[in-house]
Amino acid sequence: MAKRDIWFQLDSRIFNKFEVIHIAKTLGITINETIGALVRLWSISITDFPDGKGILMSGKLQVTKDHLPSIMALDLDGDQIYKALHDCSWIDEVDGTVSLPDWEKKIGQTILKLDRDKKRKQTEGDL
Repeated sequence: MAKRDIWFQLDSRIFNKFEVIHIAKTLGITINETIGALVRLWSISITDFPDGKGILMSGKLQVTKDHLPSIMALDLDGDQIYKALHDCSWIDEVDGTVSLPDWEKKIGQTILKLDRDKKRKQTEGDL
C-alpha cells in the first residue's frame, strides 16, 4: 500500500469523453456517478496495487469482476460493469484478475513518476 496520499490527474474533459458517456448510458447511471466510480477504481489501482502497474493483484489477493460493484460503489452486477468498461478497452481480465490496459497512460503516470523520483534520489544519495 502507498505510504502517503497520492494525487493523480484527470483529463479536464473526462465528462465529455465518448467512453465515459458510453459507460454511463450502458449502466444507466449519470456521468457524474460514472466519473466517481472510475476514480474509485483508478485510485485503488495506484494505492492498493501500485506495483502491479494496472494488474489488481497482490499475492493471493486479487480483484475479480465480482469485486467491481463494491470497489466502484455501484449498485450493479459485476459482469455488467465489466462489460461496459471492456467495451471501451478500459478494463480487462487476466487469469480471473481485473487489469487496467494502458494503465500508465490513464493514471499510472503518478506511480511511474514516483518510481523515477525515488531512483533519482537514491542515485543522488550514492554520489
